[in-house]
Amino acid sequence: MVFRHFSALAAGAARSRLAALLATTALSLPTAALAGPVTVNSSTTQPLKTSTGDGQGPGNITIENAGSITVTTGVPLTVDSSNDVIMNGTLRHDGQTNATGFLISTDNAAGAGHTITSTIAMGGLINVPSSNTTSVSNNFGLRFAGNGTLQGSFTSTSASQIAVGGREAVAIS
Repeated sequence: MVFRHFSALAAGAARSRLAALLATTALSLPTAALAGPVTVNSSTTQPLKTSTGDGQGPGNITIENAGSITVTTGVPLTVDSSNDVIMNGTLRHDGQTNATGFLISTDNAAGAGHTITSTIAMGGLINVPSSNTTSVSNNFGLRFAGNGTLQGSFTSTSASQIAVGGREAVAIS
């Protein structure tokens, strides 16, 4: 057995070096992005995607009864990753053409199909109130799109509604 004897001065210096090493090591380690759920309980104009969740990575999204997302471009709510969505509020797109209220996309960011295993529950309102009647609007309320597969579940309650305006508009595609 080997015993080592350290003086108080040597022990203090060793602690200082250890503290400095730990401080620099902690600063140089990569930090993991912690994603979290997003809950909308008031009005917003910020579109949401499950792939970006709370801005730190993929996350579940809940739109509560009092929550709403209104946009003029983009899509108010997109499911594009295997994260769950509860939509009991309102999704509104005020664009006149090429507007979608709620998109479930099985394409990844590169456009390749992938499998999504989300649980999606809809009990709110999707509203795309275009007044365009002169040309084809290409407006969609709820749109399933992409080259992949949805292997999760989609349920809709009797309280859910889809209202889509515009010439040749489609409620569910």
